[in-house]
Amino acid sequence: MVSRLAAVVFPWRRFGPRASLVVVLLTIVVCGGATVVAADAVGASLTGTTTIDNPNRPPAELCEQRENGTSGFADACTAPPEVDVDRGDHAATAVRQLLPGTLLSVVGVWLLFTGLLALGGSVRELGVQTAWALPPLAVPAVVRAVVATRLAPTTQWPTALEPLTATARRVGLGGGSDLVTAAGLLGVAGSGAILVAVARDTEGVWWGPLAAGAAVVTLGVGPLLGTPAPRLLGTGLVVAALGLPTTFAPRRVATLAARRELIGYSGVEQVAPKPWYVAVQHVVGLLLLAGGLIVAGVPAYLV
Repeated sequence: MVSRLAAVVFPWRRFGPRASLVVVLLTIVVCGGATVVAADAVGASLTGTTTIDNPNRPPAELCEQRENGTSGFADACTAPPEVDVDRGDHAATAVRQLLPGTLLSVVGVWLLFTGLLALGGSVRELGVQTAWALPPLAVPAVVRAVVATRLAPTTQWPTALEPLTATARRVGLGGGSDLVTAAGLLGVAGSGAILVAVARDTEGVWWGPLAAGAAVVTLGVGPLLGTPAPRLLGTGLVVAALGLPTTFAPRRVATLAARRELIGYSGVEQVAPKPWYVAVQHVVGLLLLAGGLIVAGVPAYLV
């Protein structure tokens, strides 16, 4: 009876790394699939076209130069000056552009969960365990898709394409619905509870509640970030990547830094950083990782 209860409370004890990988992949599939469903619902709710300047046609002055024989834009200038854009396709594409950010967000959050506990144990083992904190984040994704499907047909859609893009993404993410917000906070709380369970099941990790609290705070800012901007995804991921070495290998980074400073001295191979310095390196890496995820808008993709 006790072993069965432990398998429920601590499923990583019964299932191995493969099961954890399956859990991660299923979370990615659910979150990504919910984005695709929302995109289809948004696209199906719009009809008609919008006329815009042809982006493939050079400016008028260049075409005038071409007529005078001083420009090489021969074929491009024969294109029509204006084109019609299907509003439904444009809106659906705007929501689908959130798909890469959604998929990367699941992986980024997994790294954050593991990094919060990495100082107290094996990164590989902790990664296997923290993977089980991801499924609760699939709950708000499903709720968003359901809300978007119901909200899209009743939305007043703008005519201009830029406002249409912003509105489509907002509706695709649930339109700021209270139900979506509640589901997001519930998912974050569930992930935090599992992180606490992982910490209690890992020897030497006494800061589990603090780690769970940091994860909840990081993800909880999602509703405050508004609609995520795909253009910021790359910048945020670069910042997060800068924090990965000191997050997952703080002792090795500190040791290498000390050896570099002691080049020319004997006994360099025995240099060992003090525990407090390793902890500082780890915290700095976590701050970069969490800050990069926030800059990328990761919480807004998931919560």
